[in-house]
Amino acid sequence: MRPKAFILICSVALLLAFSLSLVPQESDGASYVSRRVVPDISTDIKNHLNIFFLDDYNDVEAGSTIYVEARVIDDYFKPVDSVAILFTIQDPNGHEESYSMYPYLDGYIKLEFSPPEGVVGFYTINATADNPDWDGWNSIEVKVIGVTVNETPVLLYFQIGAVIAAFVSLGIASTEAFGYSLFNIFAFPLYSRIKKEEVLDHFVRGQIYGFIVSNPGEHYNSIREKLKVTNGTLSHHLRMLEIQGFIKSRKESIYRRFYPIEMKFPRDRGVKLSDLQITILGLMKGKSAPTQKEILHTLGISQQVASYNLRILTRKGFVQMRKDGRKRKYYLTDASVSGAL
Repeated sequence: MRPKAFILICSVALLLAFSLSLVPQESDGASYVSRRVVPDISTDIKNHLNIFFLDDYNDVEAGSTIYVEARVIDDYFKPVDSVAILFTIQDPNGHEESYSMYPYLDGYIKLEFSPPEGVVGFYTINATADNPDWDGWNSIEVKVIGVTVNETPVLLYFQIGAVIAAFVSLGIASTEAFGYSLFNIFAFPLYSRIKKEEVLDHFVRGQIYGFIVSNPGEHYNSIREKLKVTNGTLSHHLRMLEIQGFIKSRKESIYRRFYPIEMKFPRDRGVKLSDLQITILGLMKGKSAPTQKEILHTLGISQQVASYNLRILTRKGFVQMRKDGRKRKYYLTDASVSGAL
């Protein structure tokens, strides 16, 4: 094939591909808003479930499928898969649908549903234990809106592309310099954009790896919050770093913690406490015998969260509660001073 003919064919194909890229796409008009309700667990219940909705939801549009994932654990952070969970979905018009299902491995559970086209607004999803011997619930709201479509005729873009292709073919046939200029105008920016995306991809992965090397043992949520990356981005790069042999991870309590590949896993220290529970013990060490109200105001948490974590710390033997008149005060035990702190 003659060089000029080869350049001509490549240029026409390139211009047609460029014209197709101008075809309007449906804009993603959906947004996601979640409002969590912390269950009141201040009363003593023998069988209590904690239902946590996971954060990694994709924005959806009316008519598409919504995937809602949650995890079910008990007060001792053990996954629960033997208790059915009842999901109740209420659409913006007040219509309700219910689904009862059991969690699968490690207490994870997934609900799939599709909001009908034309029904937009807030969908309320309630999750409760579908068993009279168990208590526990949680709720979120998802906002679904319609899609705006650019109605510019598709045929018009093909016509424009055909005209440009004809003009380019004429120019290439007359001079090879024109073909080189065309590449600089159209093909090079496209090539540069692809390379830039690859560079940014590697940059984010290197950022995550450097953070783990400097902070071995950090858990998933901590890495995401400190590096300000999305769930999808972080999950992808952590998986690639593990596959490529740069990092390793293991599950500790309810957290998955990450370490450099050359570092040995630290020895198990026995009882696992959450970051918030360790913070509460540190506060109690600095302030003798605080009340629950003083703890929740100092840490900026709700009464339900404070009550729940103090109850866990009491069960594990790190805290004792004593009545002082009408007040209930909390004291550190010898186990918390020698072990957790």
